[in-house]
Amino acid sequence: MKSDKIVIYPNVLNFMNIGAVFMGTASLFLFFVSLTGIKFYDDERYPGIAILCLIMGILFLGSPLGKKITISGNIVEYRNWFFFNSKIQVTEETKIKMGCCYPKWGGQSTLIWKISNKRGKEKIKIDAWYFNYKKVNEELSKLTGYKIDYSLAEIKF
Repeated sequence: MKSDKIVIYPNVLNFMNIGAVFMGTASLFLFFVSLTGIKFYDDERYPGIAILCLIMGILFLGSPLGKKITISGNIVEYRNWFFFNSKIQVTEETKIKMGCCYPKWGGQSTLIWKISNKRGKEKIKIDAWYFNYKKVNEELSKLTGYKIDYSLAEIKF
């Protein structure tokens, strides 16, 4: 039985993923230590710091663990975090590019894959830092027949 659905999860041994999981675990540890009543210092803002540790722990743990790429037939679906889903159908006019994209608010560029249809009207952006480029390109070309154009040029999104 041949399956036409492939799920690709983030690369576990990536520096970004290891750092995020470590920071999330450390933040949740500090939150649970604060629940036991042990205070490292006396301050009236201590409950606020404990809640901040809980929020940061959930965010850091959710950043790498919630991502996945699902390729089923000619449909590519990208789940970022746990609830942001993007889906696009790959056709003859689909353009798949890899490059650097600068955030709108400025800052450091990120490496992305941009998949666009209908002259850019339908498009999704996949964070390429988390996934193995060769594995995604191999699976995408196997199921859809299209490959990612690799360049480090600036991509407008």
